[in-house]
Amino acid sequence: MNKKLKVVIIAAAVALLIGLIWLMLGNNSSQQHADSGKTQIKIWTNTRHDMAVREEQVRKFNDRHDSIEVILEVMADNYSDMLNLSFQNNMAPDIFIMADAILDPAIERGWLRPFDDELIEEYSRDFLPGAMYRNPITNDIYSINLTKQVFRMIYNKDLFKKAGLNPDSPPTTWAQFREYAKAITAVGEGSKFGFAMPLRQPVFTRFYIMNPGAPSGLYNLDGFDLHKGEYDFTIYERMINLMLDIQADGSMFPTPSTLDNDTARAQFAAGNIGLMFAATWDIAVFNEQFPAQIEWGVADFPTFDGTVTGGFPFSIGGAAYAMNANSADSAAQLEVYKWFMSEEVMRELAEAGTGVFTRTVLSDIAPSGLVNAAELAEVTFPIHLMDQPAYSIPRIGNTLEGEGYSDVMKNIITGNLNVKEELQALTDRYNDALRLLKEADVRDGFDPNRYTRDDFQFILPSLDWNP
Repeated sequence: MNKKLKVVIIAAAVALLIGLIWLMLGNNSSQQHADSGKTQIKIWTNTRHDMAVREEQVRKFNDRHDSIEVILEVMADNYSDMLNLSFQNNMAPDIFIMADAILDPAIERGWLRPFDDELIEEYSRDFLPGAMYRNPITNDIYSINLTKQVFRMIYNKDLFKKAGLNPDSPPTTWAQFREYAKAITAVGEGSKFGFAMPLRQPVFTRFYIMNPGAPSGLYNLDGFDLHKGEYDFTIYERMINLMLDIQADGSMFPTPSTLDNDTARAQFAAGNIGLMFAATWDIAVFNEQFPAQIEWGVADFPTFDGTVTGGFPFSIGGAAYAMNANSADSAAQLEVYKWFMSEEVMRELAEAGTGVFTRTVLSDIAPSGLVNAAELAEVTFPIHLMDQPAYSIPRIGNTLEGEGYSDVMKNIITGNLNVKEELQALTDRYNDALRLLKEADVRDGFDPNRYTRDDFQFILPSLDWNP
C-alpha cells in the first residue's frame, strides 16, 4: 500500500475512533432523562454565527418548561462524520442540521422522522415556496430550510482610498476586480492583501467559484445541468482561472489552502483584506462576532463583460433541521422542533442579523442598527434556477469514484494542475457515477428522468408571487 495513503487511512481511523469515544463517554445521548426529571432533547448544529442568540433562547425555553430540557451543541468540525457515527451507535441527537453526505443512508436506514400531514400543512402555509423538500423516492418531507442564502461581494473602503480607488465604485467586471486586488496589495506593505479565499474548508469553492459565476450565467446546480440531465463542471473554468490569476499576481492573502473562513473574516474586519465574498449569515459576523474596524461596502458580484444575467437562487438554501426517527420521547421532540422553527424564535434571529429567513412574515426583515444588513440581504435579479427545490439532483455518493468536486476545485487552485483537463476528468467521473446509479437502480423507483426538466423556468424576474 502507498505509504502516504496508509498514513491518511490511519489518521482517518484515529479521528473516527476519537469521535466514537467522545460520543460514548463525553456526549451522553440526548434521549436520557436528566436528574431533574426533565426529558432532555438534544439539538446539534454546525453553525456558530447565531450561537449567542440561540443559547439565550434555549435558556429561556428551559426556564419556562418543567418537563423538557433543551441541550444545544455546536458540532462544526467533521460534522457529517460525527452525525453518521452518532446514528450508527444509537446516540444521535433528537434534532439536527441535515448533512448532505448522510442524506441517502439516513433515508434508507429509517433515521429520519417524516413530517406529519398537520406539520406539512402548517409549514406550507407559513414558509416560502421551496423551503420544504419532498423526497422524490419516499415522497416524505424530513426537513425545512430556515434561511435564504444571499451571496455578495464585500470590500474595504479604507483600503480602496489608500490604493487610490473610488470607495463608492466597487469593481463591476472581473478584470477590474483583479486590478483592484493588485492595487490594494501594492500599497499593503506585505501585511494587507487585495483578496482572500478560505480554502481550508473545500466547501468554500462553492461560495467562491460557483455562486459568484451566477451573474455571468456560469452556474448550474452543484455541477448538474438540469436541461441535459448530466454533470458539467467545465463551465467553471473561467472562474477558476481568475482565482489562479489573482494568486499569480501575489494579491491573494496567504495561504488559501490553510486559511479558514473565521480567520479570513477576522482579517477582513481588522482591515487587512480589500475584497472578499460574504453571505447573509455574515451580517451578524461583521457586527457581532468580528466587529468591523473599517468602513466597508457591499455590492453585486462582478461579471466578465459587465452584464448581469442573474443571481444565485436564494430561497432554497440554509440550515435544514431534521428529526431523529428514534427519539425516546417523540412528543417532546416535536414540541421542541416546532418551538425551534417558530416565528418567535426566528424573528429574534432575524432581528439580530443572523440571516434572512424563509418564514414568510420574516422574509424581508432587514435588521435595524446593523451595518450593511439590508445590503447583504439584497437579492440579485433575475434569479437562476429559482424553481428548483433543495436536493433536486441525483445523489451519486454511493457510486462516485475519487474526490468530490469541492476537493478537486481546491486542489486545482492550490496545486499545479491543468484546469481544463481536471474539470473534464471531474465531469466524466460524475457522469460515470450517474450511469452506474442508473444501471444499478440502487434505490427503489429510481427514475433518472426525474432529474431532467426541459420545461423548468431558468430565471425568476422578480418576487411577485404568492407564497
